[in-house]
Amino acid sequence: MILPYDLAFVAATGKEASAPYAQPSVPSGAFRKVTAMRLIPTVFAISLGFAVPAAAAPVNIDDVRDMAFGKGMVKIDEVKLDDRGVWKVEGEDASGHEIEMKVDAASGAIIKLKRDD
Repeated sequence: MILPYDLAFVAATGKEASAPYAQPSVPSGAFRKVTAMRLIPTVFAISLGFAVPAAAAPVNIDDVRDMAFGKGMVKIDEVKLDDRGVWKVEGEDASGHEIEMKVDAASGAIIKLKRDD
C-alpha cells in the first residue's frame, strides 16, 4: 500500500522511501511527470487570470456626456457612436471654442480631445 506521504517524500527528495515505508509502485520520475502534468494547467489558469484585465463595463451615452462636461464642455452639439465602438462628442466650452472628444465605448478611455481656438 502506498501512502500519500510516501509519494510526497519521493517527490520532495528524489529518493525512494526506505523501510518501514512502503516502496512506491510508480517510479519517482513518472510521479514527477504526472505531478507536473497536473500542475501545469493549474498554474497556467491562475496566471491567465492575472494576465487578463477585468473587463470594463461599456460606456453609455450618459457617461460620455458626463465626461464631456468634466472636460470643460458647457454645450453639447452632437453625440454619436460610430460602427467601430467610439463615441464622438462635439460641443463648445464656456468661451465658445469648439471641442471634439472621442471616447472608446468599451473601456471609457479618451482617445482624442481637441479644442479649437
